[in-house]
Amino acid sequence: MQPYHCADDADFWGWGEHAPVKGRRIVNQRLRPRITAESVSFRADNTWEAEGIVLIRERLDAIVRDREEVRVLDLIYRLTPLEVLTLSRWAFSGFCLRARKDGDIRMYSPAGPAKFPAPSHLKPESDWPDASWYACEQTLVDGKQIGAAVLNHPKNPRTLWHNHPDIRMINPCIVAPAEVKLKAGKPLVLRYRVVTFDGKLPKAALDKLAAEWANVR
Repeated sequence: MQPYHCADDADFWGWGEHAPVKGRRIVNQRLRPRITAESVSFRADNTWEAEGIVLIRERLDAIVRDREEVRVLDLIYRLTPLEVLTLSRWAFSGFCLRARKDGDIRMYSPAGPAKFPAPSHLKPESDWPDASWYACEQTLVDGKQIGAAVLNHPKNPRTLWHNHPDIRMINPCIVAPAEVKLKAGKPLVLRYRVVTFDGKLPKAALDKLAAEWANVR
């Protein structure tokens, strides 16, 4: 996420134009993987640090499974600030999916083809409206069709989407509507489900998985 307004501003995206990146690191403290016949999962505990000062403690729970002829990755981030922090308003930030650069690309939402103009990284208001999911469908040079989707969660903060077909990114951005203030010791919980698929966009499966995901606490 980038940038932060606090005693130690930090850009953890690595862009560096509006907040410093030097000495800003996300450091893994512990990783616990688990493999079963149905899934692969892990829990990662990380610290977000600015010049050695811990700003946020992160716990990430991730699990990947094959479902409905697609592959599903569930991600739950718990970000606990050690002091009062402000996540500045910005057009892009936070969790982001990047698609392959080769081949063409078509963007979709639950309503059908998403024909919104490409957003500006300097204008948060140009981001796309919220939806339960956005997806990209690609045809590669060899004719193979692939795609990916990001499913939002109703308990996430208010979201706009910095989805840029030319950059091949799908980014549900919680700081595009407004800055987000975090209280010391109170976790910010973010839930995202990523779906990848071969062939054409499986709209029925995405709608079903999104409805299921909305009930995950």
